[in-house]
Amino acid sequence: MALDHGILNLPLKARGNFHAELDRYKAEKAAEKKEAAREVARRHKEQQAQAKEKIAEMSDERAQELMKKLNLTRIQLDKELNSIAHWKPSVILRGI
Repeated sequence: MALDHGILNLPLKARGNFHAELDRYKAEKAAEKKEAAREVARRHKEQQAQAKEKIAEMSDERAQELMKKLNLTRIQLDKELNSIAHWKPSVILRGI
């Protein structure tokens, strides 16, 4: 429901309860925003799980390449990759 600014040209007694309409409109927008945030959070959790699974399935050869390139031990590499998977899972999903 969009706000009708033309209603402001009517006398007060003919307007109806404008504040109730405004409150309903604000509540609808807040509910939409909350639902969108829930969807983003759900998608992020799914991506985290996929990224961590991809890290666990990483071959030893690829791990050796990354360890040599980044100058890290296997434990440090796993810790770094899991940190990236937690905060930015899309980076891991694009490719390890």
